[in-house]
Amino acid sequence: MRKSARYILGAVVFAGLVVPGGLATASELVWVPINPSFGGYAGNASWLMASAQIQNQHVKKAEPYKAPVSDPVKDFETRLNSQLLYQLASKLVNEAFGENSLLPTDQSEAHYSVGSFKVDVATDLSKISVTLTDTTTGNTTTVEIPYY
Repeated sequence: MRKSARYILGAVVFAGLVVPGGLATASELVWVPINPSFGGYAGNASWLMASAQIQNQHVKKAEPYKAPVSDPVKDFETRLNSQLLYQLASKLVNEAFGENSLLPTDQSEAHYSVGSFKVDVATDLSKISVTLTDTTTGNTTTVEIPYY
């Protein structure tokens, strides 16, 4: 009887191990990307970005703001040149459209030097010609203002 009890016990253990294995089910193994850029869960974006920023050793540290250093004499020279050129432009407009004369009555040409500019003004019966020459670069601009 002992032999038969062993066989029965062995059969029960075997059935206990084999039968549930037959009842177990399996599903397909599906890969899902982690990165939301490639179709993964959108909630992973902040975690992935934080991980990347922690690992990045090439980040340049922000430097504090430094105010530009200016030379007061250069600033004064620039402003003075601007004012002189503005006054000259105003006089040219008055000459073309007003009754005040820019040039002395006995001359039809005038020459001015303002900073790094050379200004030549010439008049004839139909127009005022202004030639601006930048003495540092040699660039020349000519403006003709007709009389009305």
